[in-house]
Amino acid sequence: MEPAEGLLDEATHRVVQRVLQEVFGLAEFRPSQREIISTLLSGQSVVGILPTGAGKSLCYQLPSQVLGGLTVVVSPLIALMRDQVTNLRQIGIRAQALHYHQTHREQELTLDDVRNRRLALLYVSPERLRHPRLSRALETATVSLLVVDEAHLISQWGHDFRPDYQAIREFRSRVGNPPVLAVTATATPRVQQDMIQALALEPGRFRTVEASVDRPNVFLSVERVADEAAKRAAVAGWVVGAAGAVLVYGDSRARVETWARWLGVKLREAVLAYHAGMSAARRRDVESRFLAGQARIVVATSAFGMGIDRSDIRLVVHVGIPESVDAYYQEVGRAGRDGEPSQAALVWQRDDLRRRQWRIDRDAPRPGQVAEVLERLQDALAPGVKRPWAWDPEDRDVAMILGLLEEMGYLIIGEKRVGNATIGRLQCPWPQSLQTLLWQRVSSQYAQRRTRFRLMREYLESSQACRRDSLLRYFGQDMGGLRPLDCCDRCRQTDQIAASADRPCWQDLLAALKDWRREAARAAGMPAYLILHDRVLEEISRRRPADAEALSACRGIGPAKLRQFGAAILGVVAEYAHASQPLGLAKQEEDGSERGQAFRCFSDHVALSRVLQQVRRSPSTVLSYLEEWMQQAPVDVVRPYALSVVAPERYRLIRAALMIEGGDRLKPLMDRLNGQVSYQDLRIARALWRREDKDGDAQATGGFGRRRDGAQAETQG
Repeated sequence: MEPAEGLLDEATHRVVQRVLQEVFGLAEFRPSQREIISTLLSGQSVVGILPTGAGKSLCYQLPSQVLGGLTVVVSPLIALMRDQVTNLRQIGIRAQALHYHQTHREQELTLDDVRNRRLALLYVSPERLRHPRLSRALETATVSLLVVDEAHLISQWGHDFRPDYQAIREFRSRVGNPPVLAVTATATPRVQQDMIQALALEPGRFRTVEASVDRPNVFLSVERVADEAAKRAAVAGWVVGAAGAVLVYGDSRARVETWARWLGVKLREAVLAYHAGMSAARRRDVESRFLAGQARIVVATSAFGMGIDRSDIRLVVHVGIPESVDAYYQEVGRAGRDGEPSQAALVWQRDDLRRRQWRIDRDAPRPGQVAEVLERLQDALAPGVKRPWAWDPEDRDVAMILGLLEEMGYLIIGEKRVGNATIGRLQCPWPQSLQTLLWQRVSSQYAQRRTRFRLMREYLESSQACRRDSLLRYFGQDMGGLRPLDCCDRCRQTDQIAASADRPCWQDLLAALKDWRREAARAAGMPAYLILHDRVLEEISRRRPADAEALSACRGIGPAKLRQFGAAILGVVAEYAHASQPLGLAKQEEDGSERGQAFRCFSDHVALSRVLQQVRRSPSTVLSYLEEWMQQAPVDVVRPYALSVVAPERYRLIRAALMIEGGDRLKPLMDRLNGQVSYQDLRIARALWRREDKDGDAQATGGFGRRRDGAQAETQG
């Protein structure tokens, strides 16, 4: 972190940089992480709006190692809690979780760790905040930071309002009003304001850090079809061509089961179903198999996805219509977390609209229902007495009414589980106007729900506007006047780069590393991505480190990972280097394959647009051929061809970004360049930059590489 932020002293900056490198194995921050962490360490609160894959977790995990005391993370995502605790403990961070899926014994052990100040991080599900045992345990602890994950859930204007989140404000007061980090992937201006008010953030004592919600690597498509047969054909076309993992979102449990069966037969591979009607054990099994890479495709309701940290999801397909733009974009955001090109397709027909509208109309509140709930509470609860209260967990309206009564100060809700809670009645006698007041609040929330769906419908049926631009405007942002590039079905360019199942040559080593990781995960009894993320394996595959020092330079390999897995990884790399004998350039140009044909075209300086026409492979595959050729052909041949595709001035712009961000991932480059270049230009420019770096040659117009000694070459032209 640089002192130019004006928030931290030089000594703290050095500590932060040391923790970043030695504990987390990272060399630098992603966009916005620096600003958020600096602000928190200076004692201020932060409202952070960061898109999926932007690294929200580091924004509180790193401060927990600098602040001291206890960092409490409120999250509704039990699976995410479990995985993050496992990962943190692997790298030596004292972390634990507290949620209702645990046994009484497990909860007591965690609370004992809190009481004895043995933890740096405590993950808590929101319904645990009211538990008196947690309050007593925290009496001996110092809470230095309170984190609210998925913070949009605190807003009644959010797409998935959770009444339990209303308890966070009182909890914060109870533990001494520590600084707050409220983070979410998407939030409209209205939702952001609700978050600030609900958490009692004082003006002048917090900052809002809002990154663009844009996901430039995700191609957006909305396709209307005539009937169910046409929908199946369209969805099959998307899924069959997908290179990586696939999420298919349905709008009901029955339709999820139907689509999973049909796709399994159609594709002749395992397709898993996931919805809230399945047992907890079955849901955990689906999650673990998907995360471990044992299953490629999951068909699910919206219950699946939050907290699922798999970076190689290349396609998200909606076969039902989400209830709001917020929910839709949250689900779209699960594609391409690693920044690589991915796709999101929503395939719909008129019946889908009618089905969603029917569900909303079915849930319309009835004055008699509000009166009934109030009557039951009046009869069951004596003033000041707490008693168990049970309801059908499928009845969201009862949960909403209870949450509103607590927010209005007429109930106090203690320990809560799905479908029941310990409830106490306040302010006796309740005013006669309470039913009217409550009905007004319930009606207002339902009206907001109808409005959200109307906006979703308008997004589907709009006929002209760029889809990405429409989404950004919905969240109060814009594209900054830039012309969209390869971003949606309205702005498709002929040179659009799509995901492809064909692989560049370095992915042979990546496949070997994934095989090793799968076995290591099986032996350890944990999801594969907790061993190492895909993006770490990809960097190792490209760099092919020969010793521990070179391996430790790879992003994501800190001292703990190096001790645990370094020898095994280096063994896989060495075995691959010994076994692989790639064909020479001349040999590949002689063969009659599409690759050989492409190599001959590149060597003859055939225009890339013509190569794409002549070589019968996808644009992404042809680009992979070009990247491979550029690493093998003489640099004096490579440079002029590359600069005939990417103009020298554009290469100069991309090279400047490469010198700052590095070339391991495309998304940070696209972020830094504000979408001014296409993914095609990025890939070609990156390949040229690497080629010149490899030769230590940067001496002609467009020769903007790094020298072998690490010194930056002078920019010419």
